[in-house]
Amino acid sequence: MEGRRGEDGQQLPFQEKHALQQASILGNMEAFGVLRKPAAGSRVGEGAENSGGGSCPNVERVQAVVEFGAGRGYLTQMLADCYGVERVFLVERRSYKLKADRSLRQKESIALERLRINIEDLNLNGVVSLRGLPYLAIGKHLCGPAIDLTLRCCLSKEYINESLIQPCGIGHPRGLALATCCHHLCQWDQYINKIYFSKIGIKREDFNAITWFSSWAVDGDHSVELSNPIGQGQPP
Repeated sequence: MEGRRGEDGQQLPFQEKHALQQASILGNMEAFGVLRKPAAGSRVGEGAENSGGGSCPNVERVQAVVEFGAGRGYLTQMLADCYGVERVFLVERRSYKLKADRSLRQKESIALERLRINIEDLNLNGVVSLRGLPYLAIGKHLCGPAIDLTLRCCLSKEYINESLIQPCGIGHPRGLALATCCHHLCQWDQYINKIYFSKIGIKREDFNAITWFSSWAVDGDHSVELSNPIGQGQPP
């Protein structure tokens, strides 16, 4: 599906596959009880304490969302539109055009901060406006070791095995929904659960082989192997 065009003729960053991925992430968060959909007739993000007629006593407004590898921020925008949120932190090292920031800033109930920084260098405890707040950590496109860096940044020491460095963030994550990608780029030095692999006899060299295998479906042309399976009259 081609994206729509704005009034200035620029291509808007909408593709159906991205919308489906965003909906899947948020839908799974709702299924696990991390997000709760407002009741019919209530405003998005409206809590029990300010629901007026009391039609949605179980709805809890999300206090803060930290989106890692946020890009243009459209995953957070969908979350804000469907569930409501008070504070938004978009973590992204690159600069993008056609971001969701303008739409998010138009919502008077939302405070938005864009943190232009590498996840590896991020210290969530240094973000003053996030201190003491329970937050959701989300990410739709965390490439290779970025998923490990994000987990280190969010989880407190008791959730991470002792072989890893002290995590940089000591906030209060109330839920995480992180979609991985580009597994062939994962790195042994950054991997967050080396103790588990070591216990089952997997070493650095084996890990590197596993990451190489993970790209089989997207790396190269395997049509020859698939068209000549063993046992179909062709030599193995």
